[in-house]
Order: sequence, then structure tokens, then C-alpha cells
Amino acid sequence: MPPSFNTNTHHDAFFKAVFADGARASAVAIDYVPALRGRVVGELRPASPLFTDDETLREARCDCLFKARITPADGDDPAPGYVVILFEHKSRPAVDVLSQILKYIAAIAHRAHQRRRPPPPVIPLLFYHGREKWEMPRQLDMTFGKGDDATGLRLRVTAVNLNDLPPDRLASDPHVHAAFYAMRFCRGRDKAKGKSAMEGAIRAIPDRSPLATPLTVYLMSAAGYSVDVVRSAWNKIKPDEGEQVMHESVAQIEALGE
Repeated sequence: MPPSFNTNTHHDAFFKAVFADGARASAVAIDYVPALRGRVVGELRPASPLFTDDETLREARCDCLFKARITPADGDDPAPGYVVILFEHKSRPAVDVLSQILKYIAAIAHRAHQRRRPPPPVIPLLFYHGREKWEMPRQLDMTFGKGDDATGLRLRVTAVNLNDLPPDRLASDPHVHAAFYAMRFCRGRDKAKGKSAMEGAIRAIPDRSPLATPLTVYLMSAAGYSVDVVRSAWNKIKPDEGEQVMHESVAQIEALGE
């Protein structure tokens, strides 16, 4: 039997590993935010996801935060501006997720004011891959009135439920595609169907991918597959790199004392 894991921690760690690379983050942002297509200049640049309240000194951390240089939509100003893209994921339904994202946006604005800069536009991207059905919230409407008389605040979120997407449309980047495939389908706990899904994730990961080890750690931790089952799959599907990936993955898990 596989050991007991804090699955939320491993879900978070894998998601952050997937988006540790600006090129992968750029590809996914462009996949899911049509307004960014053809406007992003270069790769997304990581920004600190950690926020500290000046009064209470309490810390809050979003999953991943990036800055994107973009070209103006109207083409009048040749100098690119920038937006902040906030990546957040949930493996379980969370009723307070929009207020959580709103706090992050307020913290981003506060950080800009501390640097005597105007607050940047923020694009929140929310991903979900849990077993439970969840009508993902896409808008927090705190407005009063209608039309030109309306006042208040409206927050809109790009919400992506991986469970609702066809397997071939999870992500255009092949490394992210394999990661999202594992997050969506690998829930089998070594059962026959789950084993097939796990092998599908290993087949999908490109050769010598930087996500090979994080993916394997995820399969043995959050997804619950045993070391022997995952090792057998790697040796069957990608024998040239299977042993090295397994060595690195098992060492990471042992280093965490699990």
C-alpha cells in the first residue's frame, strides 16, 4: 500500500512546479485568455506570490503570480504595458475562492501603491480538477444600480474546470498537457482503470521533460500509486529514462520524510 500523504500539499506543489517556467505559463495564459493572444511580448516573468499585511504581519500566498508585457489593443501606443496574471488551483470545491482572489488583487494593488505606481490590471485564472462536481464561480458581483448609475465592484475570473475539457484540449504546451492529464485522470489508487490513466500521463510527457520527476512524485503522492506500479509503467513506456526518473522521485519523497 502507498504511504499516507497530505494530498493538498502535493497538489499545490505539483501545480507550482508546472508553472515554475515562464514559457509554460505564457502558453497556458494564451490558451485560456483570448484577449492575450497576439499581444504577449516574450515570456511571462514570475512575481512574488507572497503578501504580508503591514498591520497584522500575517502572510498570504497565491499559487503563482506573473507579469506579462503586452502590446496595446488599439495600436496607438507602440510601448507595451503590462498586466499581472494570477494562477490559482483547487482540488476541492471552495466556496470562498472569489473573496480569496479578491484579497490577492487588493494586495497586488497595495504593493503597487507602496512603490508609487498605479495598480496593474490583474487577470485571475482559476483551475479545478477535483472529484466532486463544482459549479465554478466566475463572477463576484458587488454592484448596486444599473447602467450608467451602477456603482460597486465586479470581479470576473477565468474559471477552467479540467474535468469538462476533452483530453486533447487540456493545454497546447505538451509538458502542461501531460500534467493536466494527470491532474484530471489519475485518481485510481492502483485500480485497473486508474493504472491505465497513469500510463497515459507517462506516455504524454515529452522525453526528458523537466516535469518528469514532479509528475512522478505527484503520481505516487497525491494520486496514490505505489512505487512498484509507477516504476513498472516507466520501464515499460520509457525504459531509457525510467530508472533515473524513479530514483529522483523516490529520493524527493524520502527527503520529505514520507
